[in-house]
Amino acid sequence: MDAYSAESSECHFIPQPFVRQQLSGQSVFTGHLIWTHLVWPSSLITRQQPELFRKYLAIAVVEDKFWGLPKLNRLVLLTYLERGQDHYYEVGRSYFVDGRRASGAIARFLPMFNVFCTRTKLLTDAQVDLRVIRDGPPGDSIRILGETMRASSDYRLQPVSGVTVVIDGPGRTIVKSDKYGVYDAPGLPPGIYQIGLQLEDGEIVWQHPMCIAHGDEQPIRAGDVRDCSIIVR
Repeated sequence: MDAYSAESSECHFIPQPFVRQQLSGQSVFTGHLIWTHLVWPSSLITRQQPELFRKYLAIAVVEDKFWGLPKLNRLVLLTYLERGQDHYYEVGRSYFVDGRRASGAIARFLPMFNVFCTRTKLLTDAQVDLRVIRDGPPGDSIRILGETMRASSDYRLQPVSGVTVVIDGPGRTIVKSDKYGVYDAPGLPPGIYQIGLQLEDGEIVWQHPMCIAHGDEQPIRAGDVRDCSIIVR
């Protein structure tokens, strides 16, 4: 019944990378998915209405722990929502998990986390998150980084290396994405920034009119980190 409880399918913001615990009950770790099961609605309904949100329950084996999990925890339950026919959470794959601790009877014996609308993603797609957590807070400066990606023939995003990224704000910084398709600009002063892709002819295609806090045109504050990933055509 704990897993069957309804959850909101609304996600109105993209969580930003973090270097410390954000909320009480947040746990961050990597885990290997070993089992998953559709909780609601029924498989018959999802076949008839494939665009409905579906709730799943999964079991993951914990690999690396960052914070929020007791030392002895090796198995966790995850609940998540998906929409459409694609199964993003696949058995046999490893994930970076940004979990929100669930309440209820099960959670007293086995940690259960909701991962919808969090930074949870495939471990292979978590270069930015892992880098930020392992490096720690940026001190009195700010850090802007992100992936440079291109859609493949199956519409999945793939990292692209060697892309020139322009970061414009209090001064201009130009960086290139590395072999993992990640560009990284640490040590920037607080402020409001625009992020753009520089083409071979020197033209800049601005992709983030404002890389700002909470989308409200407030400057990025000292100690903050922003993920401003870029789509390459």
